[in-house]
Amino acid sequence: DISISPTDLESISVLPGNYSIFENENLQFTAIGLFSNDQSIELEESCVDWVVSNNSSALITNDGILKALAANPSLTVNSVTNSHTESWMTIPSPVSGSTQLTILPLPTISVSAGNTSISEGSVATQTISFSSDATFDGDIVTPFEVSGTAKASVDHTLTSGNAVIAAGNTSVDISFNVIDDGLDEAESESLI
Repeated sequence: DISISPTDLESISVLPGNYSIFENENLQFTAIGLFSNDQSIELEESCVDWVVSNNSSALITNDGILKALAANPSLTVNSVTNSHTESWMTIPSPVSGSTQLTILPLPTISVSAGNTSISEGSVATQTISFSSDATFDGDIVTPFEVSGTAKASVDHTLTSGNAVIAAGNTSVDISFNVIDDGLDEAESESLI
């Protein structure tokens, strides 16, 4: 027979630590138990309760999934042990851990184009700029759709996709080619 003695839970580390997300995003938190035998183990959902410092800025579920509701420069996320225990651990008194979270307002993205009118029979490269009103620690991904009477692969090479403004930057340019299809046709347009 092997006998395992329970070990004391000494502290909790909440991950990810000191993180930033945008309004309306979700983020999974994890509670890591640090034990008296120097082991670190992810604590099961049933062992901890999750709490946020401001319920009007964010909500958090029993399984540690946070939903960012409104901008908040300094939100505290806490994990506190509850009365549930496992046979292999002891909790001498309530143990808690916390981390800071910044909820950023959604960025304002503006879209601009260079030459907005190109004559039939011309071959040109067109550039569309996506600009943010601020820089952020993470990438800003802005989906865009291309529609209109001008057809992709016939009149131009632009297709729907994502404009990605890299972390720390405020803009990205997307270039595409205007194709001379050799047809004399009515005016067509592309909408983004």
